[in-house]
Order: sequence, then C-alpha cells, then structure tokens
Amino acid sequence: MMYWKAQASVEFMVVIAMILFIGMIAQILIIEKTAEAWHVRSSMSAQDICNSIANELNLAGYSEGRSAFFTIPNDIAGSNYTLTIWDGYVTADYAGHACVERFTVLDVRYNGKSPPFNLSGGTYRINTTEGVVTLERFS
Repeated sequence: MMYWKAQASVEFMVVIAMILFIGMIAQILIIEKTAEAWHVRSSMSAQDICNSIANELNLAGYSEGRSAFFTIPNDIAGSNYTLTIWDGYVTADYAGHACVERFTVLDVRYNGKSPPFNLSGGTYRINTTEGVVTLERFS
C-alpha cells in the first residue's frame, strides 16, 4: 500500500512542475508581447507627433497671415523624448529610436532663432508673416 501512496505523490509533483513550467512559458510570452506593444505604441505616437508638427508647418507656410495653436505631449508612452526642428524636417528621438518627417517651409523661426531648435511638451502658437513661419511657446 505504501508504494501506491509514494507513486501518487511523485505523479502529483510532476503535474505541479508541469503546471509551473507552462505558467512560466506563458508569462514570458506575455511579457514579450507587452514589450512589443509598448514599442509599437511609442513608434506610432512619435510618428504622429512628427506628422502633426510637419503638417502645421506646411499649413502655415502656405497660408499667409495664418495663426494657430497646437499642443505637443510631454512624453511618448511614458518616456521622455527630444523633438527637434531642422531645416526641412522634424525629428523625434525617444528610447533609442527616432522618426523623421519632412516639411516644405523655407523659413521657420522659434524665439527668433533659425533651425535647429528643440521643442518640448506644451502649447505653441504658429504665425505666418511675410513668408516667415514663427513659433512661440504659449504655455
């Protein structure tokens, strides 16, 4: 009789070990998919920011006398980032990655400075006067 009890204990331990092993594999897969989803969300957010800034600059460049406001988020999916306006393109650098979007405006200024310059999270006012697109931090 003792043999059967010992055998049941071994089988029970094998089942527990298999359940733990399967649970660990599932956890690894979940963590991997979560990291991938974060990366995709960050990439899409950065691209959206670059696109919206480039679109605002393009609209301002083709609309003399235009004045508008736009807002830049403080972070991308919880990570800090650097948004830089260069001659002809916008870049967003975040978590070791970057995105680039081109624009066609020839003369962009921020606080009187020509590109390159950095913008941080907040609201900005964009104006076009005599072909010069100016950005001012609003808040």
